[in-house]
Amino acid sequence: MVVAPPVLPQAPLPPLPQRPTLPGLPQMPKGAWVAARNPSAHIVQEQYVDTRLEEMELNREPAMKEALGVLEKLLLKKLPPNKKQKIPTKELIRIYKAIQLNLQSAELTINFLCETWFTNPNPYDTYTQMYQRAVTGWGQMVLKDTPQNQADARAIADNHITFPTSWQRAKTVAQRGLMPGRQSPQRIQAQMDTGALVDATPHGDNLTSWLAGNKHFNPNTKQVFLALNYGRRPHGSAINYGYSYFVAKSALKPRCIYYGQDTFLSADSGRGAEAGQLQVPFSNLGAILKAGILKSEADNWHVRDLSLQTEIYDSCYEGKTLEDRPSNMNKYYLSEAHHFGDFSFREHVDYMVISPKLKDDGRLDRDLWVKIVANAKEFCKRNSIKLYQTE
Repeated sequence: MVVAPPVLPQAPLPPLPQRPTLPGLPQMPKGAWVAARNPSAHIVQEQYVDTRLEEMELNREPAMKEALGVLEKLLLKKLPPNKKQKIPTKELIRIYKAIQLNLQSAELTINFLCETWFTNPNPYDTYTQMYQRAVTGWGQMVLKDTPQNQADARAIADNHITFPTSWQRAKTVAQRGLMPGRQSPQRIQAQMDTGALVDATPHGDNLTSWLAGNKHFNPNTKQVFLALNYGRRPHGSAINYGYSYFVAKSALKPRCIYYGQDTFLSADSGRGAEAGQLQVPFSNLGAILKAGILKSEADNWHVRDLSLQTEIYDSCYEGKTLEDRPSNMNKYYLSEAHHFGDFSFREHVDYMVISPKLKDDGRLDRDLWVKIVANAKEFCKRNSIKLYQTE
């Protein structure tokens, strides 16, 4: 008779190391939950973009006409008082087309803080937006404030500038998923709109937390924020998020939706996603000249400011390279681009630029910078991204 050997107790395996917490990247979830690609989210995003591009195409001529009017005001402002006259439409269209071509050629960038992304090795292969990062280990989305964004205000602004008022959601939604074929705007919005946010701050917690009021909301359907570096600024488009930045591949551009200035300003101004107001397609990108309402000291939003238009004209027509704007003023000179879809470092990033410059105009410690460069090189090698450094 053969007797099986006794089973010896196994020593427990050591716990896996925790991934670093990085802005713009998902935190390691607790428990057994693992983030996964959601096919329905991709379909929703694709149908949203298709529908909005078709609607904006119907408004192409009015949007261009409004932009030409703004361009004429800008040009007349540059002329001496005794030289002011009506500028021929043919000349306006020529300048408009030149500006549009250079806007379309501008780099799409995402700014970040290299000291928080690369002080430790960065293991991630995709960039996620704030709604995806807010999904907890038990599958619930809990938005929390960050140094850059007040969560509830950001969510309200995103809804306002994404959906036209004509897209009012149906009062009832039969199911969470989508039926075959193109969906109605109401069903698309039913998947993408957070609804009224619900305060879910734990008792005694100083950090406000919010839940989505729309039970059908899918966090994966929201946009990734990029910006057009139309002025070829040395540290990307939005230094308030850091002096380092990714440059996206040009293939993303045609299906992005564009805005003049920070969309926080757009939402506060009362202008929404209606045709002819905020959103501009890549095919008519020159129409972004019609954007730009500056908040005056008297909180008067009805005074049009031409600062954004002036910088676009200077860089995209006269060929000037623009300097970085102060962080607190950057929102007035921004041109946002919203990408609806996955953002894979390997598939969607052309190259990355890192800088030792800090927000307070200081510089990173030399030893830390050496470590950051080494981790950035490894990250870029793994994701097939070209790496550059700036002063």
